[in-house]
Amino acid sequence: MTRGKKTTKSKQTTGNNAQQGIVLQNIIIKAPTRKVYDVGDWRTALRSADSGRVKQLYDLFDDLMVDGVLSDAVQRRIDAVTNSELKFVNSAGEEVDDMTRIIDSMTWEALLVEIMRCKFYGRSGVELMFNADGALEAIPIPAKHINLKNKCILINDSDDTGIPYEEADNILILGKERDFGILLKTAPYAIYKRGGFGDWSQWVELFGQPQRIGKYNTFDPESRKLLEDAFEHAGGAPYVIIPKEAEVEMHDTSSSNGSSFNEFRQACNEEMLITVSGQTLTALSGERGARSLGEVHQDVEDAKNRSDLRFVQRVLNQHVIPILERRGLPVADGHFVFPKSAEPLTVNEIVQLSDIMEIPQSHLREKYSIPAPEEGEPIARRQHQSAPMQLDLDADDDDTDDDDDKKVVKNADAGIMSKLRDFFAGAPVEGASDGTSHMTLSDDTLNDRVIKRVATGESRKFDAELFKYISDDLLKGIYTVFNNRINNVDYDYST
Repeated sequence: MTRGKKTTKSKQTTGNNAQQGIVLQNIIIKAPTRKVYDVGDWRTALRSADSGRVKQLYDLFDDLMVDGVLSDAVQRRIDAVTNSELKFVNSAGEEVDDMTRIIDSMTWEALLVEIMRCKFYGRSGVELMFNADGALEAIPIPAKHINLKNKCILINDSDDTGIPYEEADNILILGKERDFGILLKTAPYAIYKRGGFGDWSQWVELFGQPQRIGKYNTFDPESRKLLEDAFEHAGGAPYVIIPKEAEVEMHDTSSSNGSSFNEFRQACNEEMLITVSGQTLTALSGERGARSLGEVHQDVEDAKNRSDLRFVQRVLNQHVIPILERRGLPVADGHFVFPKSAEPLTVNEIVQLSDIMEIPQSHLREKYSIPAPEEGEPIARRQHQSAPMQLDLDADDDDTDDDDDKKVVKNADAGIMSKLRDFFAGAPVEGASDGTSHMTLSDDTLNDRVIKRVATGESRKFDAELFKYISDDLLKGIYTVFNNRINNVDYDYST
């Protein structure tokens, strides 16, 4: 069954919109041939394509693109281009609004897809035209209708000659004569994988289910018929019906679980992914060290994507701009560009960058979709632990904050040195030579010393150390209350 696709011949307009009439008048698009392909068909199609007849090869490609892994790998590279930001800027580096509206359309996305198809099919074509409403249309030309050897577009995919496209100023044709794209290299693995799945399903049908053996009496043929009827209605598992006197040898197949079929399938998938994407771990899960290896494989995929972006950008600037210029669009002094996308930053990286550069809050609110707080609304923030307050009884009221910070550091150092000194016992002064002096250890407390002096009669009525301890503690309390009142109450000393 054939389907005709007819395009009307556009009239030549005046002014900036002057254009040549469309060359394509009628293309007969036929459905691809669907059959069970083998590697022999692939080689036959390749030899035919080498001689200039590409119909059989591209029918094979269209049939193999049913494979999920292959089609997904191809689509990932195309999506990397269509999802990237594209701009058209003039000589001053400013965006052109008319071109921005055209870029942000389904027609432009279809144009980018057709340009990328050249990578996989070896050739691609698109017809650019404006409809009655003035909107741009991109009509794809099937690869098997493009004859690069004779520089023409075939009306029937089996023809050798057709309509020349070199004189048409609204048709974009890409590709080289002996280049059949990436799909040519992936085709054998897709064919092997498809055949391997068929063998695997047959193995499961034969050995994946337990076999049933029915024995009947040789002198009772009716029992054989009853066994056959019973096995037919008892499910699809394989069965064997033999006489009781017969001997049957059953080979154990438990040692073979069909893992070789799965390994063959995985090998075919890996070869196709390596051919299309240059790596495997961004599409398939790894085993050991998957995260570190995945980062390396992601770099390989990113390099492929950057190469595709450069290819599409050059095609747009060298081939598409002249076509658009002849249609009167403001593209004479401009060019297409894919801006370099910035690497995503984590919150910790943004916090570190805020120490060396000024980051506007509006950018962060837009990036993380955080609304601005309303007046009086509670704000969620991390609570900072305040440093412990250091009390200095000898400090004056006019000390600055810098002095307080220095005292805190000084007190901290003094505390460490004090603990270090307390670790050692105090050296005796009197009686060190005759051994009559008592050594005071760092764990000797005030209570122990007072009790010792009372017990030995050294302190009868007045203990100076005990008095100093009590008076210091009392003065410390008085100074604390006095300082708090000075900080919180304003006094008028004029009276």
